[in-house]
Amino acid sequence: YLFESADSSYRFTGSDALIRANYDHCARYLDYCRSMATDHLVAFGLGDWCHVDPGRAAPVELTSSAYFYHAAMLMAEFATVCGRDPAEFFELADAIRDRINARYYHGDGLYASGEWTALAAMLYFEIAEPAERPRVAERLAAAVRANRHRADFGILGAKFVPRALADCGYVDDAFQLIVQPEFPGWGYWAGQGATTLWEDWRGLQSQNHIMFGDISAWMYEYPGGFSLRRSQPGLTHPYWKPVFPAGLNEVAATYRLAQGELRSAWRREDDHIIYAVELPDGMTGTVELPDSSIHPVSGKRQFTVAVPSGGK
Repeated sequence: YLFESADSSYRFTGSDALIRANYDHCARYLDYCRSMATDHLVAFGLGDWCHVDPGRAAPVELTSSAYFYHAAMLMAEFATVCGRDPAEFFELADAIRDRINARYYHGDGLYASGEWTALAAMLYFEIAEPAERPRVAERLAAAVRANRHRADFGILGAKFVPRALADCGYVDDAFQLIVQPEFPGWGYWAGQGATTLWEDWRGLQSQNHIMFGDISAWMYEYPGGFSLRRSQPGLTHPYWKPVFPAGLNEVAATYRLAQGELRSAWRREDDHIIYAVELPDGMTGTVELPDSSIHPVSGKRQFTVAVPSGGK
């Protein structure tokens, strides 16, 4: 949480105060992980907690080691922000990634035993080699479709799977996974009258819990288009990169800043989409459309976009 909090604060606000205040604490925790590692892999933690079937959960060693890799990469970024040498952390991250791939990648897009969370984590954290990513994503999408888009993961996969699918060109599948009405899934909860997030898929524990809550962020970042780019921390120059999932006809997303509100909205009209953004006076931003075209924006700006294919 400390790593993620410092990183999120930096990406949202551009302030490095939390990074600087907690740099030594983060470094100490990374040292602790190193002390617990065997050949750069760690196996402590709850793993893909609250999986609908714990027997199909991804190996704890794989998911915990993926976070170990992520922490090392964040430390490299924190070191750079603080004017320190990041080389040690990049070296550690490379060693962790190489060991994960050697231990768990079996070729043809298969990590571990093909658990959704195992595949998605390797895509989300960019551990899979670039040349292998399309095959890993294809295998993940095929597994999701074979299960009729019903969730087959716990709290880790609830974050990794929709994001990995959308990032790799399968946004239609990601959206269908989020809204399908059968058990288990978020749509099933809504069908049971849920107005808050549950702690587990069956609703046997807390009925007001955040563990499966990343879909809210997913909606802002993918259909809403708000993109927090590490190269431009803070929202002083907002960047939108919207996607338009099949089955979703209208979206409106707002983010409040001290200067005013950032707005992103779109709607389907026959064979095209009307997409609009609005920025506070004096602020500029950028829109990247699905055809990869880049557009500087200020004030109010509207685009007419041919309906793209969201999936593969």
